[in-house]
Amino acid sequence: MIDRIFVDSNVWVYLFTKDDNSKYAIVEKFILKNGYQNSLVISYQVINEVSRILVRKNFSEADVRNVIEMLTEICIVQNNSRDIVIMASKFRQRGDFSSKLKNCNVQFVELWNRIEKNVSGLLENPLAYSDENKDNLVDFLGTLKGMQDSIVTSSESIESLKAASLKNIGIQGTLNQSIRNLDDDLKVYLDSASVMHTSIDKLLAKSRFIVGDIDFTMSRE
Repeated sequence: MIDRIFVDSNVWVYLFTKDDNSKYAIVEKFILKNGYQNSLVISYQVINEVSRILVRKNFSEADVRNVIEMLTEICIVQNNSRDIVIMASKFRQRGDFSSKLKNCNVQFVELWNRIEKNVSGLLENPLAYSDENKDNLVDFLGTLKGMQDSIVTSSESIESLKAASLKNIGIQGTLNQSIRNLDDDLKVYLDSASVMHTSIDKLLAKSRFIVGDIDFTMSRE
């Protein structure tokens, strides 16, 4: 019968960080002797603790996932789902995505405010709705309507993404905050998209006083 050896997180930290050469040498010899013999045992908590320490020591998430792969390959893991700890690593990495999404939301609003102002000014310019340019203006307004339709489709997809991500709340502790942050950022995007949708409604209503009612179905054909 093979003796099971439970290996705590500090042992793995010595192995992967190599911060203490003497302890690293001892641990390396121990792992080489006992690894891949179905004798080493770890828990989900060990993997999670090792992952968090390595992240604090500036290991990349790709490197952390390699460590997780190794641990789950050479050890028996008690009460653990490999997919969950891999997912935790990916969600930590998406913290950078969350920052980018925040910046994108801000830029999105600022850009649309400029577009709205410019389109409103265009509708007030007699040259834009002169006989020579009226058809071009109608085509432009048709494109604006198409953008509004795309906003609706995009928002529906984002709502589905929000609902799917929230279903993962509670699966694993380190995932929860990342999921909530993503949900908050997506809500900001949806709120901005809703403002944009309403703004286009107002611009199209304003255009009716200039070019009359437009059959957007016909204009797209």
